[in-house]
Amino acid sequence: MTMTNKEFAKSLTRAQTKYLWDHIRRYDGVEGVSAKEQFQQLVAYVLNFLTGDHKMEKKIYAKAIASL
Repeated sequence: MTMTNKEFAKSLTRAQTKYLWDHIRRYDGVEGVSAKEQFQQLVAYVLNFLTGDHKMEKKIYAKAIASL
């Protein structure tokens, strides 16, 4: 069973949530995709756009994989 975007978001710690929200807002409008659209596809966003270069990104990415 897969998690919904809402359940995935609830699984994040406060620090992870802040990091991810800041990341999404930073890239709002890039390639014509709004932050609102990215929030609607949260797990897909994580899997496609977090590179794992940062320790926090690795933890968020792992939770996204686990949510599938």
